[in-house]
Amino acid sequence: MEDRRKVTDLSYSIGLRVREDGSIEDVTFGGPAQKAGIAPSVKLIAVNQRQFTPTLLREAVAKTVTDSTPIELMTRSGEYYQTHRVEYRGGERYPHLVRDSAAPDILSGIIQPKTR
Repeated sequence: MEDRRKVTDLSYSIGLRVREDGSIEDVTFGGPAQKAGIAPSVKLIAVNQRQFTPTLLREAVAKTVTDSTPIELMTRSGEYYQTHRVEYRGGERYPHLVRDSAAPDILSGIIQPKTR
């Protein structure tokens, strides 16, 4: 989906969804980016003092696994520029399903073949 829509989706890590041109499409409420003061509809100009590219942003997030320094993101809103320090640790994160053994397994019954 990211390739087709030309979007870098880091919603579950730093809390941003960024278009290929740097436009911030969405910010996760309560996420690290929102806490740093970043809002939707601004343009991401630089990552750690280097010109923004989706690859550079992913590398900066991946580096947070071993590095404790915040990610610096420079944004532009109209004619105003602002630098945000995003406090985050843990690299890229994505949601995944985990079976809850305490609840009944309804899904297996649904996907069973109708004939035996």
